[in-house]
Amino acid sequence: MRLRLWLRLLAATNEMERTLRRRLRTEFGTTLPRFDVLAALDRAPDGLSMSELSRRLMVTNGNTTMLVGALEKDGLVRRAVSIADRRSFTVALTETGPPGVSHAWRECIPSGSPSCCRASTQTPPRNSRKASTTHGSQSKRARMAFRP
Repeated sequence: MRLRLWLRLLAATNEMERTLRRRLRTEFGTTLPRFDVLAALDRAPDGLSMSELSRRLMVTNGNTTMLVGALEKDGLVRRAVSIADRRSFTVALTETGPPGVSHAWRECIPSGSPSCCRASTQTPPRNSRKASTTHGSQSKRARMAFRP
């Protein structure tokens, strides 16, 4: 029973991430990793050190450097030598910032959305034929929860 529950949670998580990635790509022209960096910096108005940004995103320093470099090239973030430690850099959103990070955040992350939660927590019937049909409709409801 625990394994089945875990697998259902995993399937729901994967479906939500797939939907989020697709929406970020099609509606906002960005990727999930880039959005993660922008969202982390949006929550830190004074900027973050590269190491702190890596820690918050739970990625390697190399990944962070690559993402920040691309975002800096696009004019969405700025990197400056840290005043406290000249060996490190602080990263912050540019003055113009990325258009729509806050909008994308609100649109793509329905925090506490009851329809999103209900879609992944219903117990499937014991009949395997009905279970596969129920799983399909739950997957569809999970996708629908992200539509505007």
